[in-house]
Amino acid sequence: MLDNQKIAPISVKPGIIKCPMTLESHDEHNFTAVPFSILIDGSKYNFGNFKYYRQITIDNVVPLIGPQEGRGAVYIEGKDFRDDFENAKLGCRIGNTLGQAQLIDSETIRCTIANKLPLVEEGESLLVSAALNSYSWAASEYSMKPYGILEMYPNSGPIGDSTNILVVGKGFENELKDQARCRFGTDDNYAIVEAQVLDNEHLICRSPADDIELPDTADKSISIPFAIAF
Repeated sequence: MLDNQKIAPISVKPGIIKCPMTLESHDEHNFTAVPFSILIDGSKYNFGNFKYYRQITIDNVVPLIGPQEGRGAVYIEGKDFRDDFENAKLGCRIGNTLGQAQLIDSETIRCTIANKLPLVEEGESLLVSAALNSYSWAASEYSMKPYGILEMYPNSGPIGDSTNILVVGKGFENELKDQARCRFGTDDNYAIVEAQVLDNEHLICRSPADDIELPDTADKSISIPFAIAF
């Protein structure tokens, strides 16, 4: 029952009842909560209220290129964004990966991803969307192209010499490929060099010869973090 009106379920399975959430008499301008319940063998089970809201509109998403690790945030821009009604559960997703949605204002949602995004083949991308209930995802024309590293050859080299490094991964052939960079080092101590994209799965960069030195307390070799960016 929805708003005290009996409505036939779409399907009934063990443990799952799928109900249509529409009313013929519903005023499209009246976005209020209505009682929701289920009748089983004459017994009524109440589940609080069901809230109708205006579906959001997605007008833009930035950025659409980013690392698969999900560092940083994606901003979804549009209309009718809100989280101030009963049962609101703001959500966002990139492909099938759910993110943490934060309402900035009625036209902006900040979406952060904690899990790794899957790498896709050239020409493919991951649809970006949002929902006020983390279920009824809004239509979107915007897709993200993640990039990431699978292998690198070689993975070692002498200090004081530049070593050509072949990076194997996916997502390299993108609109920002001319800005490809490799970074050697930590967030506090690093060197950045230019990279050349060969195709969607390969790029080359040279390890810095003069910017990396062994600490006085280090052994004869040292491992440092490696990353790419655009």
